[in-house]
Amino acid sequence: MLLADLAARVPRAPGDERGGTAWTSFLREVAVARRCSDRAAAADVAQAVQLVRMPVTLGLLRSGDLPVPQMRALVEETWTAGASTLARIDAEVGSRATRLSPSRVRDAARKVLLREEAEAVAVRAAKAAADRQVRRRPLADDQAEIVLVGPAVPVAQAYDALDAEARALRAAGDGRTLDALRFDLALHRLSGASLVAGARPSVGDTVATETSAGDSADAPADSGSPSAPPPSASGSPSAPAPSASGSPSAPAPSASGSASAPPPPASGS
Repeated sequence: MLLADLAARVPRAPGDERGGTAWTSFLREVAVARRCSDRAAAADVAQAVQLVRMPVTLGLLRSGDLPVPQMRALVEETWTAGASTLARIDAEVGSRATRLSPSRVRDAARKVLLREEAEAVAVRAAKAAADRQVRRRPLADDQAEIVLVGPAVPVAQAYDALDAEARALRAAGDGRTLDALRFDLALHRLSGASLVAGARPSVGDTVATETSAGDSADAPADSGSPSAPPPSASGSPSAPAPSASGSPSAPAPSASGSASAPPPPASGS
């Protein structure tokens, strides 16, 4: 492939993904030619370099038998695979990918990766969990997104809980869409306030507010002495909160919904 051939000719050095280097200049030229961002250009180059190492998958793509979404799903699951594991994934999953959905392609590739590199996968998972994070990114039209990256199980549990409450409100007659409900509920959980006009707190929050109001009505009159401030919340959550946009993040999916591809190796092979 042309991009892979061009990438192989660019001299590489450790840490050359940033700053004014030959590699970043090459990515800038690709971005200008394709009329895309530097990040998208880097993903395209990395994908092309990885495909060259997967002859079965590349051949099926060139013949038109393998759809692009399936190809991308397969490539994205192989970034961390060693050379021998990559060859096995290409041989075992490449031909089957023509008959599978993208999600099933990912599952099939992960099974081979877990079988061949179980210990390495466990080490990477532990490190990724330790590096869990929250990111904020501005978007067009005065919008923004919050992305939470962490262990898959608690993220899925948090999203499922948010989704269930949104569906309950929808079934009770709330006119907002499910996406809007998930967003408003998540924002309310994170900040305690709703920034969207017409957004309402959940039923549980309403009950808690009414109970507090009833308790204060029965409380003795203010003695005039200042009350002690409430204790600060020192406990940290056991699981990452759901994304403010209502969608969970993959270990490695990108904030926009597409996975961020790591740069190809310095050798370009």
